[in-house]
Amino acid sequence: MVFSATCWGLFGVISSQASITETPPVLFLLISTFFSIFIAYLYALIGKLQPNTIIKKIIFDKDGEMLEIKRNILFRGFFSLGRLFIVLGFYLLSNKILGAIISELYPLIAIALSVFLLGKHFKKDPAPKYSGFLLAFVVAGLFLLYSDDLKVNPAQLNQIGLFFVGLGAVFAAFNLIYGIKLTKSMKVLALGNSNFTNSLISQGMANFILFIFLAVISILLYDLQIIQKVTFEVIILAFAFGLFVDLLSSSLGRVAGVISDNRNISAVRFLSPVISILLLWVFGFGEINPTIVFAFILILVPNILLNLNLRCSFSLKATFILVLLSLTFLFYTNDIALEPHHLF
Repeated sequence: MVFSATCWGLFGVISSQASITETPPVLFLLISTFFSIFIAYLYALIGKLQPNTIIKKIIFDKDGEMLEIKRNILFRGFFSLGRLFIVLGFYLLSNKILGAIISELYPLIAIALSVFLLGKHFKKDPAPKYSGFLLAFVVAGLFLLYSDDLKVNPAQLNQIGLFFVGLGAVFAAFNLIYGIKLTKSMKVLALGNSNFTNSLISQGMANFILFIFLAVISILLYDLQIIQKVTFEVIILAFAFGLFVDLLSSSLGRVAGVISDNRNISAVRFLSPVISILLLWVFGFGEINPTIVFAFILILVPNILLNLNLRCSFSLKATFILVLLSLTFLFYTNDIALEPHHLF
């Protein structure tokens, strides 16, 4: 899960570097998706998994298990369009760090969707009883980010960028849910009895659906002359995005979630926004100020708490909520200067 979080943390800096080029985000993601499909297919060939046989079986078999796999692949591929929205947001945002923070809302949104879709299974779960308090802090963090960015960057394109990143986070939440379902349903194919193999091949198949969507969008928006804007730098960035961000981060993350009996392992994925923000700051794609740090904490801490299995420790939950309330009070108290070191 640590390596998965590290790979996903590269999302922001690679997307931001790609935004410097003249390559449109749709074309950039189309190339990176092609690389991820090619790598998955090559892995299947090297592993003697007979990918053509697997693909034919999924397409032509009509039993219930294959229908479930088809449905999960289709939904997974469609909601992978969230990556396009997030990349587009990074293209438009002037301070890319805001995009890195907002895009990390997807685990929280996934939990909310799970509670909504599987509400009867959460009746005995105490987590929803205090989740409202944590969601309030997330909303406060989002409002703080938006109001601070509006003062610094009032440009309309910047606001559109925030919208696309938020939309991408919603799609990524659905993508996370269907990714786990797809990995589990692929076990019936017995692909070498490996969770990683199941996850990698299923990711490649879902990416093929995404590739079709992106190809159609590219054909509708651009002509063939756009290929001239694809430079060697763009190809290298697209390859890195396809391998690390798209393929390895998703596959390894889902494998960790499937094979681990400890729900707390999901909290490790929240290393990725920290890595992403640090990389964006180091490479000059964004600025870090006390407001951004505080808003990041308001968003990150509730995300971690809602992903942890802390049923037996109400005092820990209450402590974190009180700490967040105290920080909020300090931040909005006019006669107290809040410095970054006060937040740690």
